[in-house]
Amino acid sequence: LGGGNLSFCIGGGFIGESMFFNIPDGSKVAMVKLVERLREREFVFFDAQMNNPHLERFGAYTISDKKYKALLKLALNRRCSVI
Repeated sequence: LGGGNLSFCIGGGFIGESMFFNIPDGSKVAMVKLVERLREREFVFFDAQMNNPHLERFGAYTISDKKYKALLKLALNRRCSVI
């Protein structure tokens, strides 16, 4: 296992807690594959809990609390699975 992400799902919402790597750039490769999978499975959002230049390289951006609550409402009514 080169790298990964400790996370959990709530309906169609995906909340990332932390990332790890065992080889150089392992977490970056895992992130790219994860985002591909979340899009394929029609997740509503991926909450990284913070924004930084590293996450922005993968398309992360900040949204307002109002927008987050609207997305969460949508996510709670959706059944998604990463597996």
